[in-house]
Amino acid sequence: MRLSSISTLVIVVGVGWIAGAPAAVADGSGTDLVIFEERAADSWDVFVGDAGGWAIPVTGNVSESPNGVVVATVADREGEGDAIRVSWNGKGEGQYFVGTGSPRDWREFLHSEAALLVEIKVERPPTKTVTMRMDCQHPCGAKAELTDFLRKVPPERWIPLSVDLKCFADAGADFSRIDTPFLLLTKGKLIVATGDIRVVPGVGSEALISCR
Repeated sequence: MRLSSISTLVIVVGVGWIAGAPAAVADGSGTDLVIFEERAADSWDVFVGDAGGWAIPVTGNVSESPNGVVVATVADREGEGDAIRVSWNGKGEGQYFVGTGSPRDWREFLHSEAALLVEIKVERPPTKTVTMRMDCQHPCGAKAELTDFLRKVPPERWIPLSVDLKCFADAGADFSRIDTPFLLLTKGKLIVATGDIRVVPGVGSEALISCR
């Protein structure tokens, strides 16, 4: 799951979009693909990892990567235990992601101008570069630098981060075999919480990050 030779999209976010950010972009013209809603959807799993092991399943109320770099705990968004709080201690590279052992053909979503929607809250902004990835089996994938976004969003506020799938396709993702739709990676300190994660057809041009 850990890639290094993939293309990069740099997301640079100004402060002007924040006040006008849509409350939700999940009103597309097609059927949403739910990846996480209160818990990981069927056949999807949540993982943390560091140099001691890059894919440790998140289970129970607290899960920790082998070297303790990343800790994931159950958190609350709209209901009890419907989100995940993730903390990086800055003592090495660590990652948090949602993935599957059975790669998916997402070309239909790409053609339907879909966007990836992640409900996210920043509790502690990053001290070092943060990379968001979408993987399509090693060594295939695309990545976006999310540092600027995470530093500029209002803290302690849920934000609907939406990214046009075309951005990932343009950066090299093969949508015939997506196995990791959302991954965060950093070597620094960072605390975020994530809620719903889904793919929403027909809203790529309306996403906060659009490539149209």
